[in-house]
Amino acid sequence: MLLGLTPCGRATIDVLNFRPQLSLPEQDYLDVLGDLVEAYEDESIPMRPVGDAEMLRFLIEKGISQAQAASGAGVAPASISEVLAGKRKLTRLQVGKLAKFFHVEPGVFQ
Repeated sequence: MLLGLTPCGRATIDVLNFRPQLSLPEQDYLDVLGDLVEAYEDESIPMRPVGDAEMLRFLIEKGISQAQAASGAGVAPASISEVLAGKRKLTRLQVGKLAKFFHVEPGVFQ
């Protein structure tokens, strides 16, 4: 366990992130603390990889329909259905369109 970090580290990060301006020492502290918290979480809170279908389902369940996602992203509704059914993977072009539509990084899709 790295330095016994607790949720307190996250709280400190939140406080510093909401300040309008940080001094140079505060910014350096935030950078180091962020690295330590990230290392701690990577070690202590493993996350399993998430596939295309699971991520797409998660994003869609935030309040829109499959048809709205397909239309808004410019992806064929049949493609969305097939991905959600596990029959196919997203193409790079579809990943880019969906990422833009949902305002996420393309890397969230595996």
